[in-house]
Amino acid sequence: MPPLLKDLLALAQWEVDDVDVFVPHQANKFMLSFLARRMKIDKSKMLLSIENFGNTSSASIPLTMVTQGGEHLTKPTKWNLMGFGVGLSWSGLMLETDTIKALPLIEI
Repeated sequence: MPPLLKDLLALAQWEVDDVDVFVPHQANKFMLSFLARRMKIDKSKMLLSIENFGNTSSASIPLTMVTQGGEHLTKPTKWNLMGFGVGLSWSGLMLETDTIKALPLIEI
């Protein structure tokens, strides 16, 4: 993820401090804490939902955005979204939003 973040920042012409919120795939808390330190990301900017839902695979990024995004869903926000998986696959994007309209989480 560190090289992916570096490339995404360069492409967007942003600095780490320009990003309001980082939403990584929720693989495990230890790994996410390690990666935040390694990428010099302020922990308060990294949204986590793993303690509530565990590793929900590809759904973890939008799930985390909706349940942990708070005020960032209703104001101009610069997001970094990064996913990774088995087989050395990864992807990410930088996203600027004004307002995100999302249905509330429904647990069954």
